[in-house]
Amino acid sequence: MRRAAKLGVTSTNDLDEPLLGDVRRAESDIRTAEGRLENPQHRLSDRLFWFNLGIQVQANETQGEGTGVGTISSKHDEALRTLFAAFGSDLTDAGVQVWTQALRAWNQVVADDAYWGLSLELEEKGCFEPAALPSEIDTLREDAISQAAEPLLRAARDAVLRNDMPVVARILTALEEFADTGSWAMLAQQDISSPIVTRFKDRCRSVRDESGTKIVREQNTAKTNKILCDSALKRFRSEIAPAQAELLKLFGSNQEIAQQVREESALCLSGIATDYTWADEYIISEKLNEEALKLAHDTLGAVRIEHGLEQVRASANRQRIFGASVASAPSLRTINGFGFTIYGHSDYHAESKSYSTTHYFVALFLPIFPLGRYRVINTGGRHYSFIGEIPLRTGDRWHLGISIAAVSAFIVLCVAAPSQNARTPYHPPSTPSYYNPPAYTPPAEAVSVNVYSVDGRKPPMVAVV
Repeated sequence: MRRAAKLGVTSTNDLDEPLLGDVRRAESDIRTAEGRLENPQHRLSDRLFWFNLGIQVQANETQGEGTGVGTISSKHDEALRTLFAAFGSDLTDAGVQVWTQALRAWNQVVADDAYWGLSLELEEKGCFEPAALPSEIDTLREDAISQAAEPLLRAARDAVLRNDMPVVARILTALEEFADTGSWAMLAQQDISSPIVTRFKDRCRSVRDESGTKIVREQNTAKTNKILCDSALKRFRSEIAPAQAELLKLFGSNQEIAQQVREESALCLSGIATDYTWADEYIISEKLNEEALKLAHDTLGAVRIEHGLEQVRASANRQRIFGASVASAPSLRTINGFGFTIYGHSDYHAESKSYSTTHYFVALFLPIFPLGRYRVINTGGRHYSFIGEIPLRTGDRWHLGISIAAVSAFIVLCVAAPSQNARTPYHPPSTPSYYNPPAYTPPAEAVSVNVYSVDGRKPPMVAVV
């Protein structure tokens, strides 16, 4: 072949496989092939994908209850052709199924001791120097199916780069069927999924840093911090949660990868929960930590989250009783029965001698609009100490809604009434009429007074009653 290459008379021969395309026969290609033959590991690996072309080595095979004799070399060649045919298939459901069938047939060959006996016999007959060691054959045997699956795995990695998740899902599902053929399938799944999980972790850290790096850890900054926490939580709900659901669906059967996704998502949520403590929202922090702990079950992150939850629970319980801190007391001033006051006395706390009450806008001392609820301490008479603000009760919210609806309806009616009168059409009389005042007849009690002008003329009489 080398002489033919030098003379430029290389050509195909009967041993070429059209399925594999043209065989390169330049002198450099031939020398490279010779170099690989001199390396035991390369030689064994390459021979794994050579056609045996009629080498007959008999091997006993078990078929059901009986024992038959088959040709392992022909079975190898048949499986190899099936494998090469899969190279040309697309990555649709049908194409991935072709790959699954080809790899299953290939596994039946490389799992057979007779095939490796053939490989060792060919190695001895070749008289290669240096000869391959039995340990090198055993190592190749462990990697035989993963080497055959490498084109499929490469296609999966390319699909990850293109973010073509349907193709990735098909290939990962196909690999699940080979869990019984060794650890290579699980390792392949991890290799394919690693970039996807890394991207998800980066997104979680981005959302976490939105609040974590901007939180002002000082007193009297709760309002600003709450805005940052609300924004980060909104991004978690709109970005992280949907992405997590997609990945769990993609990696659902692979518990190890699914745990990584859940753990990273839970740690992100727990971090946001911690930031809420700097917004004086301990109850929200407790709820988010409980959600994160449920998400992170059976992971190492669950220990960290549970520790943080224990720390925030005491503050959350206190906030349930006393409410959020109050910067200033609300107005309790009324003028002629109109203004603001508090009504109600519930949830008495003996230790602090405080109770819950509702702050109202009143009209004629009637509670119209509930504006808020507070925990207060009566310090004597109509003097109160406001120690916390608590949420409105359901009944208070109904009261507020009904009051707003009633006032709005009253305003609408007041506005609509004049407009309806203004739209009443004017109809002029059909014939003109003139006003003829009746003649004046002074009553009997009238007193007539004559008034004279300066020039002596007598003006008309004026009756004064």
